[in-house]
Amino acid sequence: MLVFTISASGKAKKVAVIACVRKMVVTLNSILWDGVTWDENTAKK
Repeated sequence: MLVFTISASGKAKKVAVIACVRKMVVTLNSILWDGVTWDENTAKK
């Protein structure tokens, strides 16, 4: 997971959480922008 990777590199936990939230928001924004539905099989790649 991204949180553990960032935390292991010496960053503060708050920075790791914000990075994960940002990644999720960017992903959700692109899904809404493109008008596609969530596909779990594609997400695992």
